[in-house]
Amino acid sequence: MLKKSEEIRQFILAQVAQNPSGLTNLIVQKFGISRQAAARYLQEMTHYGELIAEGATKDRIYKPGLLRKIERNYVLNGSLEESEIWSKDFMALCGGLKENITRICEYGFTEMVNNAIDHSNGKNLILTMQRNTQTILMTIVDDGVGIFRKIKEDYHLSDERQAILELSKGKLTSDPEKHSGQGIFFTSRAFEEFYIHSHDFGFGRQPGEEKHRILDGMPIQAGTAVHMQIHLDSEKKLKDVFDDYANPKDDNYSFDKTVVPVRLIQYEGESLLSRSQAKRLLSRVENFRTVLLDFEGIQSVGPAFADEIFRVYKIGHPQVELLPINASEEILKTIQHAKSNVLEGAFQQVANVERLIEKGLVEPVSGIDGAVLPEGALAGISYRIAKRDLASVLEILPHLSEADQKKIKNVYEIG
Repeated sequence: MLKKSEEIRQFILAQVAQNPSGLTNLIVQKFGISRQAAARYLQEMTHYGELIAEGATKDRIYKPGLLRKIERNYVLNGSLEESEIWSKDFMALCGGLKENITRICEYGFTEMVNNAIDHSNGKNLILTMQRNTQTILMTIVDDGVGIFRKIKEDYHLSDERQAILELSKGKLTSDPEKHSGQGIFFTSRAFEEFYIHSHDFGFGRQPGEEKHRILDGMPIQAGTAVHMQIHLDSEKKLKDVFDDYANPKDDNYSFDKTVVPVRLIQYEGESLLSRSQAKRLLSRVENFRTVLLDFEGIQSVGPAFADEIFRVYKIGHPQVELLPINASEEILKTIQHAKSNVLEGAFQQVANVERLIEKGLVEPVSGIDGAVLPEGALAGISYRIAKRDLASVLEILPHLSEADQKKIKNVYEIG
């Protein structure tokens, strides 16, 4: 009986926007109940704010109320289309909302449902959308393998925490012909609350939080559940979210910037010391032009960790701009020291070397066998940079070989 009552209520919520004056007849025809019973459902839902009734009894029409909830179950049989589900079953619940909220809801809903259809390997899908006087909340739940486990398997990662780190960067997809890997990245930033819950892990942002994090103390959730919420008076616009991570100089306005939370690589309070940790952090960031490395919550990092990121990686990937944000003074000093390591080499090809020595900008060091020295250099001698402030480095740069110039410019982000 309770199951049928909920079915009738859900039917009314789905039909009210399209049939404001013929609801009673529709209920009678669909469920074979009396007009009096149908009227009781409408009266009860009006009382609880799910419907708004206007007009006298004979000519009464109904409109969607401010307090509504739609829940639907679907079988993942290969024939579902997220856009059809949205337009047929859920779009009406956005009636009367501001355009920016409706667009965000449609984008997030269709992206997350599409992920469940294409990637979950599940059999069932439960979709819930509820609206009150202040917020709209959507939940997408499937009974599949679980998003973090699937990413771990598809990308041959060490564990699910590494999968969460990769997911947080964006552009993560196992099927690039069908998916850009952008849906979760942008959806998570469009909504005020967003988190994904799968098996032992939760990841996202809860109310009042600005940054994504691994959520502790989550109960076991088989499959994957995605929760999204936004206030009805929010001024957020989907275009602004896209613009924040696009390159305005690119004619295609491509997804060009990402934020990588460094704390996600820090397992159970371990220190960030090794090159292997740095390499895990930097996996796939060459897909972006600008990478913001967010050090919030990290007090210090080791020299090898910083050197791998800010010298070794930069030498090999000059097209990627690596920008530390929310870094402590201690971390910034370690980063600067790592960058200065590129100046530690013994440079053989130095033009106008006598003048640079006189100014104290370079100094001779032990000769290197077989070195080819430029005209004017002292035979058998190589040189190191003596002054390493930025102004001195800029003065020395034009006198170094093209290869050495390029290496130093890459690391110091000098144009």
